[in-house]
Amino acid sequence: MVKGIEICGVYESTHRFPEHSHDDLYALSLMDRGGSYWHGEGHKDTLVEPDNIAVINPGQVHSGAPANGTESTYRMIYVHQDLFERITADIMEKESSRPEFINIVRTDPQLSQLYTELYSALRSDCDPLEIESALFSFSAHLLNAYSGSGKVPLKCGNENAALTRAKELLSSCLNEKITLGDAADAAALSRHHFLRTFKGHFGISPHVYRTQQRLSEAKKLIIEGRPFSEIALETGFTDQSHFTNQFRKYTGATPSQYMAG
Repeated sequence: MVKGIEICGVYESTHRFPEHSHDDLYALSLMDRGGSYWHGEGHKDTLVEPDNIAVINPGQVHSGAPANGTESTYRMIYVHQDLFERITADIMEKESSRPEFINIVRTDPQLSQLYTELYSALRSDCDPLEIESALFSFSAHLLNAYSGSGKVPLKCGNENAALTRAKELLSSCLNEKITLGDAADAAALSRHHFLRTFKGHFGISPHVYRTQQRLSEAKKLIIEGRPFSEIALETGFTDQSHFTNQFRKYTGATPSQYMAG
């Protein structure tokens, strides 16, 4: 779990929340089933329906009640204010005050997909590179579309040398944990600028690139006849199950099937 972030899943709830606030947290929810009314000053009877994202600012008074007595299933991500301010400063590439989001509810399929990817990465306690990449992708879209912080800056330039340095890092020490910050530092770029530039140049995220490097090395070790459990640890996967799932995902075959030809 990332320090400064908490997650929870709520299933088939009919709970009615009284008016309350989170003084130092951004509360981000995605409604999966059912519906809920989110009440707050200037936001009376705001209905959150399936696939809607709801964003509550720190200190914003609100309450919640099931819509028409339905049961609600939804996911929550709580981001500490200090962490989100640092993320915003990195994305906007300037000193940033606390972002403020005006409307509680958003219907935005791309934002919902980015939320789902982030929640899944946090829940699975994935590689730090994957979690940070998902966090910055979601935050950049949210800030760009729904805050008063201004548009995310776009930069153009010759960053080939910077990306080469980052690729060398991502291809090395495959059994070690590398963060988005480590890769961005190697490229001498901000984390968000590096993430966007890398994806724009190569068509995949740094996390996917590193996973592919791990799988490429794993194939060599499979051919050598090494035990799968050793291969998993040597190439940086959490365990043999994680290795098998990722191998199947990217190759369409299990390690055993690949070894059999």
